[in-house]
This record gives sequence, C-alpha cells and structure tokens, in this order.
Amino acid sequence: MDETLSNSLLIRDPAAELLVGRRIVDFVHLCVVPDQDRACLLSRLGELQKAIYALDVIGENHWDIPPAMLSNAWKQIREKACLIDSSQVDSGLRGILRYQEMELGIRKGVPVSSIPNGEFYEAKSCDVRMMRRIVGGCVSNVPERAYNEIIAAWQTHDEVTEIMDDLLDLSEDSKTMNGNRLLCLAKRIGAGPALKAYHEYLQRFHARIRQHGGMPLAESGCLAAKNALGAAMHLVSTTECQLELIVRRARAADRAA
Repeated sequence: MDETLSNSLLIRDPAAELLVGRRIVDFVHLCVVPDQDRACLLSRLGELQKAIYALDVIGENHWDIPPAMLSNAWKQIREKACLIDSSQVDSGLRGILRYQEMELGIRKGVPVSSIPNGEFYEAKSCDVRMMRRIVGGCVSNVPERAYNEIIAAWQTHDEVTEIMDDLLDLSEDSKTMNGNRLLCLAKRIGAGPALKAYHEYLQRFHARIRQHGGMPLAESGCLAAKNALGAAMHLVSTTECQLELIVRRARAADRAA
C-alpha cells in the first residue's frame, strides 16, 4: 500500500479507506500506472472523493437543503475534478448528479425502493466507477473492446460492494437521511421479503461474473466480484433479525411522530 494512503488510514480518512476498500489502489497497480504518476493520481482521486463525501454529508444531515449549500459543494467537486486529466471526468460527474437526483427525490415522495435494483446500485457506485474509468484510461495499448471488458468485470464488483454497504450500514443509516435502498424496501414490505428480493437479485451476478474474463485485468475483477458476492450473500442470510428490529423501531418512531 502507498505510504500516504497508509498514513491516511491511521487517522481515519474515509476517502483513503474507499480507495483501498474498493480496490482502486490495487487497480492502479494492476494497470501498471508509472511510479512517477501513481502517487499524484491517487492523491488527486482522494481529494476528489473527499469533496464527493462532503456532498453526501449534506444529504445525510439536511432534509431541506439550501441551494447555496449544494452549489458550494459542487464548486469544490469541480475544482478537484479539474486537476485530473481524463476524458472520463465529465461523464463521471454526470453520474454523481444522477445519484444526487435520486436522493433528492426522497424529499419529493419518491422512495429509492421504487427504483429498480440495477439502476439504483449502478448510480450509487458512480464515484467508484468514475475513478475506475479514470485509472483504466491510463493503460496504454489496450483495444477498446478489452478496455470495456475490464471495466465491466470491475463494475460488477463495485455494484456488489454497494449492496454490501447497504447491508453493513443498516443501523447507521436508520439514524440519518441516507438513501439505503434495502432499509427503505424493508420498511415498505418487511425485512424477510426485502432480504428475499435481494437474495434473488444477487444470484444474477453469478452469470455476470462468468461472462467476463479472458485477460488478467478482467480476471482479477471477476475474482474480486466473486469474493464480494460471497460476502454479500452471507450477509443477506444472516441479517434478518437485525433488519426486523430496525424496521420495528422505525415504524414505532413514525407512529409517534
């Protein structure tokens, strides 16, 4: 692990944790980004992610969000993004804006549980997907078809890990205005049926993983996705009691309000 990232983890830096936990650092090494560019790229990705997290915090802690607050957050995001030389930045920022629209939709009576699983988790992984494409663009002499195969394999991993986040953060997200789709669905139809729906959805990823591969960068993405999928399936099978308790408390709070 890069020394700067290691030091960041020691002082609880969520952006650095994401770069490590979502395998962006590994991906940088797998893509053989030159040593002289690696530290700078990771540093700039980390600064961009901090700005994105600042936007997330606004949504988690404010129901009525002042436009000026959003505008300032986006100013910071664009300033950090401008430091990264990649054609993938603009489309990545559009993805972040799309996910922001989903979270703002909650305030207009559109629950995230009404958004299909695939559409929601693809949008929720927008920041990681943008970084993945930025790093992948550093790989030279790779045909477009091979590049797309690499990104697709790792995108499967990224979507599964977003589902894992919703599973792991149930208790924390029940105390904020966070768009946890699983929690929202469980409040609507019950913990058991919600987890059953997620189990069925996760099963589909087995076929997606088998579709990718054939070159080392894609194979590594498939292996990472397979490991993440196994962990997510385990969480789905062991989370019902916790989720049921959270849902009961949330419904009781809603009745008391």
